[in-house]
Amino acid sequence: MRKTIVLLSILLSLSYLTVNAQNYKSAIGGRLGDPLAATYKHFLKDSNNALEFIVGWEVFDDDKSFALTVLYEKHHDLFDSDIFQVYYGYGGNIGTNNSKFRIGVDGVGGLDFNFKNKPINISFDFKPAIYFGDGLNLVWGGGLAVRYILKRD
Repeated sequence: MRKTIVLLSILLSLSYLTVNAQNYKSAIGGRLGDPLAATYKHFLKDSNNALEFIVGWEVFDDDKSFALTVLYEKHHDLFDSDIFQVYYGYGGNIGTNNSKFRIGVDGVGGLDFNFKNKPINISFDFKPAIYFGDGLNLVWGGGLAVRYILKRD
């Protein structure tokens, strides 16, 4: 319960941050963590809202699961800088777990860093998920993503 209150407090605090323009439009790359994945992030037209697509494999446990995740994320500048941002959001996933179908809901929160003169984006996130299918499972995932910026604003 205490963790839930702390998480909700952080999310409410983040909603009051100043919103400024994102300095890239789309990026593609890899994600180290849980899950090990390929990731593509695209910002919606004229906003700091993004869709992130993650195709991941659980290689660090015995489940050998696969999932496709789509996240809706809100980005906010951090420290009055357009290269450091904080983001949070939610989404869903579908996939398999030991060859059994599963579906789930995800949350995400993280930090995003963009190099001004290099086409590189780095993000670190915390991504809890609840899976339905073969029972109810809560997974405390997270990872480090490195992406190549395909298009800048």
